[in-house]
Amino acid sequence: ALMACTSTSGDPVKPLPEEGGGGDGGGAEVDYPEGPFGTVAGATIPNYVFPGYARPAEGLGEGARVDLTMADFYNPTGDAVFEEGSPYGAGTPKPTALMLNVSALWCGPCKEEAKDVLPGEYSKLGPKGLEILVVIVDGADQGVLATFDDLELWIGAFGVNYPAGIDPKGQMGAVFDANSFPGNMIIDTSTMRIVEVIAGKPGDSFWVKIDDLL
Repeated sequence: ALMACTSTSGDPVKPLPEEGGGGDGGGAEVDYPEGPFGTVAGATIPNYVFPGYARPAEGLGEGARVDLTMADFYNPTGDAVFEEGSPYGAGTPKPTALMLNVSALWCGPCKEEAKDVLPGEYSKLGPKGLEILVVIVDGADQGVLATFDDLELWIGAFGVNYPAGIDPKGQMGAVFDANSFPGNMIIDTSTMRIVEVIAGKPGDSFWVKIDDLL
């Protein structure tokens, strides 16, 4: 069975030049670590912003949409909680590991991962401190950026109960080639440094690395 759209499971993603940007995209000061920023293992992930849903299981629609940022998950002490008014739930513990999952509606292996892999791993590792952020980059047609309608179809199809967003600026296209979908990244939220980046559905060693952070 195909493990990525045209690549082998667990393939390393080609290193890319470092990317700057620790802000929120709007010029406001945010609590976020300094660089060097980049999209390879060892770099600090830029403070990307993805419009979407913090808690999709609690309802969809325009009124529930928020900007999901990398800074939302920054947890330098390991015991931080979401503040009052947070869409993630005031007082909810922040994660100690973040999995960034990049998928597309047209990608069969992405659907397999969303159906057969992520629910079980999230139910097992979520209570220990894992959060998953899924970003839907393309809709039903390759190269056509996903819309909120596409995102809501994905959420409904797979019962997504973790943060989910879209990428209207095409930021993830610089990180994962379409032939690499699904793309998966482990982020240590105490530093926002990338631990591992792979193309395709993750194997056992990927989940072991996440467990080691928890």
